[in-house]
Formats: sequence, structure tokens, C-alpha cells
Amino acid sequence: RIREPRGDACQAPLGRGPWARPASAHAAMGNGQALSLPEGAAGKALQQMAGPQRIAITDRFWFELLKVQLPGIEQPAFFEALYARPGELDSLVHDAYFLQLVATNEHSGNFRTFLRFWARLLQYYRTSPRDARPCGAAAVLSLSLLCRCLVKHFAGSFSAPELIFQFEQAPHEAAAAGDAPPPGALLVSYCGRRAVAKPPPPGVAVASSFLEPLCALFPEDTKALRDDERCALRAPAAGETFAAIDVAERVMEIGAQELVACPSGVPAARSSVIRSVFREVADFLVSSSFGAQSGAAPSLLKDGDADIGEGQPAPRNLSVAPHTLQLQAVLLEILLSLCAVVAPRYGPPPPEEGPAGDGAAAHEDMVSRADFCAALLYAAPRRRPPPPQMPRPSGGPAADREDEEAALSVAHPPAVGEAPPLPLLAALLEVLEEEDVDAEDAGVAFPEDGAGNGSGGPFHISEGGGIGGGGAARASVAAGGRPARAQAVLATLLNGIWLEPHAASLPRPPPEVLKLLAGIQLPPPGSRAGDAADGGLEMDEKSASKAAAGAAKHLGVRAPLVLLLLLLYQPEAHPTLAIAFASLTDPSLDDGAACSANGGPRRTSTRHVAAAAPLHFGMLLKALVGKLQDSAHALVLYCLVHRNVSFRRYVVCRADVADVVLVPILEALQKLPSAPAPGAVPTGADGAAAGGGADSAAAGMPSAPPAQGLALLLTLLELTGDRGFCEAASRTTLADGSRVLGNSRAVQNVAVSSLLIALLLKVAHWNFATCRHAFFNRAVSGILANLAANGVERLHWYTAGRMIEVTTLLARNALKPLAEPPEPAELHRAGMVREFLRSLTRLLSGCLRAPLVAKNCTLVYALQRAYPSQLASLEDDPEIGPPLLHVRAVVDWFQAQCPPDDSGRGEESSVQLARLEAASGRLPAEVQEMAAGGGRFAYRERLGATAFFAPEVWREARRLIPEHVCWSQPTGARAA
Repeated sequence: RIREPRGDACQAPLGRGPWARPASAHAAMGNGQALSLPEGAAGKALQQMAGPQRIAITDRFWFELLKVQLPGIEQPAFFEALYARPGELDSLVHDAYFLQLVATNEHSGNFRTFLRFWARLLQYYRTSPRDARPCGAAAVLSLSLLCRCLVKHFAGSFSAPELIFQFEQAPHEAAAAGDAPPPGALLVSYCGRRAVAKPPPPGVAVASSFLEPLCALFPEDTKALRDDERCALRAPAAGETFAAIDVAERVMEIGAQELVACPSGVPAARSSVIRSVFREVADFLVSSSFGAQSGAAPSLLKDGDADIGEGQPAPRNLSVAPHTLQLQAVLLEILLSLCAVVAPRYGPPPPEEGPAGDGAAAHEDMVSRADFCAALLYAAPRRRPPPPQMPRPSGGPAADREDEEAALSVAHPPAVGEAPPLPLLAALLEVLEEEDVDAEDAGVAFPEDGAGNGSGGPFHISEGGGIGGGGAARASVAAGGRPARAQAVLATLLNGIWLEPHAASLPRPPPEVLKLLAGIQLPPPGSRAGDAADGGLEMDEKSASKAAAGAAKHLGVRAPLVLLLLLLYQPEAHPTLAIAFASLTDPSLDDGAACSANGGPRRTSTRHVAAAAPLHFGMLLKALVGKLQDSAHALVLYCLVHRNVSFRRYVVCRADVADVVLVPILEALQKLPSAPAPGAVPTGADGAAAGGGADSAAAGMPSAPPAQGLALLLTLLELTGDRGFCEAASRTTLADGSRVLGNSRAVQNVAVSSLLIALLLKVAHWNFATCRHAFFNRAVSGILANLAANGVERLHWYTAGRMIEVTTLLARNALKPLAEPPEPAELHRAGMVREFLRSLTRLLSGCLRAPLVAKNCTLVYALQRAYPSQLASLEDDPEIGPPLLHVRAVVDWFQAQCPPDDSGRGEESSVQLARLEAASGRLPAEVQEMAAGGGRFAYRERLGATAFFAPEVWREARRLIPEHVCWSQPTGARAA
């Protein structure tokens, strides 16, 4: 028996976490109404589905489910109350249906059939004419909510192999009497087909050879079937599931004649139930969204719908009913529940643990369900060491029962630093790629030096380089790759972010909202098209607007999380997603290569023909920068800037980029020093920490800063590589910059570029004091180097003073290793000091080169008044010395031409600044030639970078929607 984490049994979670029963059988929903389940014929149908009798998909029984309607679901306040107390409906469904269904499903397969029926219902509902749909909005919404609750309980009660078995292979048909295997052999089945196999000798871990006959029948699933460490076997007669590597020992113990293969992978066949669900959910999300092509067939009962001639554009959804937005949110919750399932790795129990050396018992205490749910896995620091790799016994089964039990395999969670395998998320990605060109045909090439290899680890910042991520994908799109479904789903999820502020008007959108659908031919005034609001639940206009706004709020939380999971999980295995994301454009803009005279993108009249609604980069950018305090929105902005060239060009071409983009990023970064310590240790794909050093761990410091902060820094690193962006930052002035810097005293009339430098110095100091994260320091240094290369103007007094103060501090620390060799623990910090000092001295030199020196006389004056003596000792350094020599030459020349007085920063300060500005034009050529060179720095995203950011997505998901999916921590369970 596999020792699964405690709490796996369906009865165990009762009374705890999201499965807790309410105080009464009915939960108050407001306005005197109680939350309850359907009664009458609909209630009996649901009870029958949970019963032991097998119901075929062709049985007319399933039409009875079209009458199911949750009481009160037609009322506007239903979903508001439901999301306020999501555990109540879960508890009712758990007690009424799940407890019976989980006991009967293996033999009846009714839940598998229900999933097939529900997926088919989604298809018919979205493709049928509005006057010929198989059921009303209340029925499809009620069935989807029940499906969400049942999927949640299944995912919270079974390990990945068992869950996939319940969804894909139940019911199991016993072999006929004449199909008995020959002596010494077993029948092994998978997806309804049987083969004869001989188990390996006891103690020999060759499970893959035992399943080799199935590999010949299912070549597309060979990889999953041959995975000894993650494949399980189920003995239907005994009702037990055990690791495939224990097949010899377990077969002898229980005397099984037939086994079912349960790999930790979704069957690759197109007929897979899980893949069908993913396919229909994806298509429904796209075709039901605002501005997308309607999947509904034309109605013959309405002349307006029948007038669409051949060659005319397909009708689009120019209004969206509130129930459609509510259904979209529920569908995303189903995806999140399934995608969070972590596949276990089976192996020997840890040795010499627990009382009397019972390692298996100690393992049960140590491991909880949280270790097999991605959202819980990253909820708290994981300090448990990886399980030891023990050799399998070489002899036969032990005679003693306890010794035999100890030899059996247990389920191990991912080791510390290991990216969790998510088989259902992988299947979803494969579904999105079904209609696309193969990666090999597309010519997609990823860096060979992947995560953890080379000095850059999962990240790489280089001087004079370009962005590696997305380049091959863009080339593939240009060469003719058409990732249709993937592109449509990604665009739909992005649209769910920027449409949230307009949701209240979507049932009856005004002309200004319709005009946001660029490239779409709008119908004449007064006509309706697509998913009109009058096709849904009966509501007055005010109630419909309120319900739509509430539904869009939930949709706006879930959409970016699902989007990030699609982009960040194993990108090297799913290049089509990168192709699709890189090819997303705003049809109202050109290709981004040209800009209008005022610096903004030039508008065009491109016709939008894609199935999904057109993107609106302006509204999307506004929505993202308005919520940068959420990690998900910060990571979406990071992905767009680094992986989509059209969006990046749109951002840097905006004339107001400093106000609209840079200032909100700075305000979010300003809160970083006061942010709580990270809850987990992000790592690269090779298991090594993504940054930091041994001295950080020894000092008890967090080994990595918040992923949100690093994502924003990498976004700035890319944007500051553009000269126009840096010039816009110097041109834009804020009347008071104290709100950006978090200072108590006012910093008046300050250029945004000065605020950027001051804030970078602040977060760099915080990193040195807390995390000592090497890549974080490199990102800050790269931004300063880009500013030095592109130029900064109008330095504020405050920023000039801070630059000199930090340079002096860094120079003092850089001189310490020259006086005495540093301790080994200090080598990491010394390297960070030199890297940061090198970029900062470049920035000082860059601000003093002609002609910028005339506009940065505040820095000249500050250096005249207090030139750091430590800088002279570093002028012979081959890396740091050249920019310091230039700074010293400039200051000495101005000192000779315009010596300052000691009157302070009063009226005479402005006089001195005027003198310095007037003299700057006479700066000798030989001094100007000493200006330090240096290229721009660019970030190249390596494959392991996603292993750094993915944990933050799961933590954000658990924080924002803890009880709508199976992520609530049961009482008393150990944090993962």
C-alpha cells in the first residue's frame, strides 16, 4: 500500500477547512433565503447519479439534469452571497453527493460520464441559437457550480494517479472467465484495453518492463507508462492502489489476477475525458467573451440573425449577460482546481525515523495533503530535505510483516527546489496546442544553457545583449505558425483583465465601450448580436449591471492567474504558447515599428478577424499598472514587456510613458523595503537557489526577495534599454516626489528619472541589508548602467546627494578586501558591492559627459562641496577606475573655473549653478574623451526563470481565492 498523506481519505477532511459543515443543513443566503440543493425530480436525478447503478451516456436520464437549478440562482445577490461563504455550498455537495459518489464511481463511472455530459452541454449551449439552446442559463450555471464542487472534492481526496483513474478509466470492467491469464502472468489494463504481462521478480524495480505490452497498445502514452517513479497500479478486486515498482511484492500479497495501470499523466487520446473538458472550457471562454466571435448558430426565427451572407464577418458578442461572466469565473476555478494537482514520486520510505526506526510512520506524520497541491506546496517555507535515494531490496519479500511494510514504497512530494510535476496542467497546455504547428516545424529554439547552468543561473543579464525570450517565437509566427486556440485563449484571458472596469455596462454597452473593440465592424444602431443580455437570467438593468460588475471582479482575479500558469509552466515543452503570446497584437495599432509625431503609436484601420476579441493595449496597460500591488498583475506586465514585442514597442512609444508606466512601478517598488519576508525559497530548475548566497542562509535571511519586486525590476531593465524611454523620464516632472520615495519631507519639482535613481539606491540598500540576493543586485546594477548609457538629465539635489552618499559607502566597502582578505562568507557580498559600484560610477560619469553635464550641474556642485576621498584610492582599479578618473577630471576642471563658496544652498546656490552651466560649454575635449564607455544591459530569460516566478503565482492564487478551490489548509495539517 502506498502511504498517502494523512487526510487523503474522503472522510478525513470533514469538519476542517473548506469541507467544514455549516451550522445547519441550510445556509442563510440573505433576504431570508437559505442556500440549499435542488429537490424534487432534479434532486432525485442527482442522487441517482451518485448511486451504484451505471448510467450510460446514451441514457435519457442525463436529460433530467437539464432541469437542475440551484434554488435562488436567478436572484442578483446569489453569487455575491456564494462568494462571501464559498465553503457552504461545498459542504452541502460533499454530504449530499460526493460521499456516495466517491464510493460508487469506480464501479459505476457516473462522474466520468457526468463530465462527458457536462462538456457536451457546454458545447451545445455555446453553439445553439439563442432560441434553441438545450437548457436555460440557470441550468448550465447550476450544473457548472455542482461540477466545480465535485471536482474540488475529488482533487482534494485522491492522488494524481488515482484522480486520473477516476476521471478516465472508471468504471473498470472485470475480465471474462475465459480471459484468465496463463500461469505466472497477469492481466494489465489501461483505458479499456487489456494485455498479458509477467511481473518482475520480487525486489527488482523493472515496472516499466511489466507495462511494456501496454506501451505497444498506447504508444502515445509510453512516456507516462514507463515512468517507474510516478506510475501506480490499482487492483480493482482488492480496491487498493500501490506503486508500480512494488508490483511483485503486492501481487504476491493480495493475489491479484488483474491490475489497472494508473500513470501520472492524462491519456493522450483525443477521446480523453479530461482533455475534452479542457477543450470545451477553453472554447467556451473564448466564444462567450465580449467582442469575440459568437459560436451560436444563426437563428431562423429572427430575421436579423439570418441576414449574414457568405463572405460576411461572423457575428460577435456585442453584449454579455451577467450569468455569462459568472460562468466564466466558475470555469476558471475548475481549471485551477485541476491544474494544481501534483504528481507524487514513489520510492522507499526515509530510514531511521520515528519511534523504533519506523521511517514509514514518520513519513506519514511529516507529509500532508498540502505537499501534493501546488498552491499549498508554496504557501510556506519548505525546509524538509529531499528524501534519500535507497536501493531496492535484492532478495524476495521479507518474512516478517513489519519488515515487508517498511520495504513498500511511499509517496514523496517534490524535493526542496524541485519544480512540482503538474500532469493536468500539462494536459491543458497540450490541448491548447492541438491545432498548431509542431515546435520543430516552427523553428523554435530555446537556449541550450538552461536553468541553473552557467553563471547566470535561471536568469541572465548581459551587457550589449538582446532579449532571447520570444525571438524564436516571433520568427515562427512570421514564418506562418498559427497557434489558433492557444492565441485565442491567451487573448481572452488578457481581455478579462482590462474589461473589468467596464463590466457594469457590458449587458448594455454604450457606444464608447463598443469602440474599444478596434477592427470590428459594428452593426447599425439598435441591432443586437452575439450573447445579448436578454438571453440570460431575468434582471432589471440596475441589478444586471451590479451582477456583471461583481462577476467581472472575480473573473479579473482568476484570469491573470490562469494566464501566468500557462506561460510559466515548462515553457521549453510548450513552445506554441510562446509563439501565440508573442504574436498577440492590438489591431488598432501598427506593428509598433513606427510612431506618430507626438511619440505615440500610429493608429491604423486593421480589420480584426481572429476568433477572440481584439486586444486593447492602452486599456490593458492601464489595468495592469493600477494593480501592481498584486503579484499576478506585476508578473503579467513582466511577461508582456519581455515576451511580446508589439506591447513593448507600444509602451516605449507612448509620450506619457513616465507618468503612466514608470511612476506606478516606482510606487510599487517603494513598498518593497517594508514588504514581509518571502514565504518560500524560489529556486532554479536545477534545485539550486535562484540567487542569494550561503551567508544569507547562515544569517537567517530570506534567500530571495519577493518575486513581484524582481519582476518589476526586470521590466524596468528592459524599458531603460530604450533611449526614448530614458529621455521621457528626464522630461517628466512631478510637483512632489515624496509619495514615490516614501519620504516624510517634500521633494519638489523632481524629474521622474531622478526618482528612479533614488528609489533604485533605496531598494539596493534594502537588498544588501536583508536578502543579499545576487541577481536582484545585478538587475538594479543593469538599470543604472542603462541610464548611464542613454543619459539622465535634470538631476535633483536629493538624488545627487544620495548618489554620492551610496558611492562613498560602496567605495569604503570595496577597499576592505584590499586591506585584508575577506572571509569566505563575505566573498559573495564583496562581489555584489563591486558590481553595484561599477554601475553607479558609470552613472556618475554618464551624467557628467557633454552635453548632459550642462543639465546636471547639481551633481557637479555636490561633488565640488564634498568629493569622497575613498574614490581616489580606486582610480587604479581596471573596472571601476576609468569612470572615476573622468569624474575627477570634470570636478577638477570646474573647481578651477568656478570654485564654490561656503554660503550653503541659499540664493548663492542658484548663482553657482548658473556659473557651472555657463562654463560647461567650455569643457575641454580631452576631459570629454575620458567619459566612461559601456553598453546597455539586457535581460535574457532562461528556462529556469519560470521556476522562480511560478511559486509566486500559486501563492497569489491561494491568497486571493483560498476556498473556491481545494487550497484551504485543513486544521492541524503541517504547512507545506
